[in-house]
Amino acid sequence: MKDKNGKLIYEGDIAYIACEEENATIKWDSDLARFVVDFIDENITADFDNYYSQELEVIGNIYEEEQC
Repeated sequence: MKDKNGKLIYEGDIAYIACEEENATIKWDSDLARFVVDFIDENITADFDNYYSQELEVIGNIYEEEQC
């Protein structure tokens, strides 16, 4: 899937989710065999399929030192 700017979304990306007004990390859940959205400021994980691409904007990834 691509974000609202056409950028491909990968595991480890940090995305701003507009409808939630929150940042989240994209992770692979091997127990569920699917990607999930792990909200950074809250202890909540949601199914990646719950969101449309226009709701997501990649702002960095967990491998970069400086985040947006």
